[in-house]
Amino acid sequence: MIPEKPKPLLKEPSKDELNKVLKALDKKIDDYGNEKKKLISKRMEKQKSAGGSVTVRDQLNTLIGEQKRLTKQKHGMIGEMRAEKQAVLDLIKQKNGLEKNMHPQYKNEKDILLALEEMQNTLTTTTKSA
Repeated sequence: MIPEKPKPLLKEPSKDELNKVLKALDKKIDDYGNEKKKLISKRMEKQKSAGGSVTVRDQLNTLIGEQKRLTKQKHGMIGEMRAEKQAVLDLIKQKNGLEKNMHPQYKNEKDILLALEEMQNTLTTTTKSA
């Protein structure tokens, strides 16, 4: 005796039925997406109404941008300050080098001018007497 061929347990769905089920699932997915967008926009409107027309994220982004700008400006000012400080140090070094070559009696402008006047007087008196 040959056993009978078993009958299929499930009926194979037709393509039309499968498309109907997929369309229904796609509609549910779209509905959930739209609901999510509505909730997000509702939340943003609450934030906007509480703090004006700017959201918290926008405020943070603005503040971070301002901080970056100020930090960049600060670094530029520090660079300028270092350059000025170096220029002052160079001038002090040059002054010290010049003072080493000067006579100790003539340290300031007033002493030098008096010495020049004396030299001028000496020259005029020697040329007249000669």
